[in-house]
Amino acid sequence: MNEPSHLFSAKLFQSSAPFSHVTVSRGGLAFVSGLIGQAWDTGELVSTELRDQAEAMFDNLAVLMAEAGLDARHVLRTTLYLTSYEDFAEVNAIYRERLSEPYPSRVTMQVAGLPLGARVQIDAVVDAAGIAST
Repeated sequence: MNEPSHLFSAKLFQSSAPFSHVTVSRGGLAFVSGLIGQAWDTGELVSTELRDQAEAMFDNLAVLMAEAGLDARHVLRTTLYLTSYEDFAEVNAIYRERLSEPYPSRVTMQVAGLPLGARVQIDAVVDAAGIAST
């Protein structure tokens, strides 16, 4: 029986927290850990501005997808975490720019806080059947 595979990308900030950026199940589902608008080199937020954070967050997602041989078309489901629903319209517009129809299933929720004081975070479930762990 094959074990799940794990990816901790050298192209993103090297956190000391105990997690994998992506875990691919034996069945070919990839689970992407929560990503924020974090700079890959310093680990700091790229900005306090929502647009900058959201763009960097999607850039980080794209880096992980590419490293796994996937792209946004493979995203099945996302969860967006916002610290304020006042940011919903702007994040939704950026989401629409970065992902295309048919859009993945999505949950959006407001939370009390996010790492580093981020305003938005995303996690994803991705169809990685073509690269399922071996």
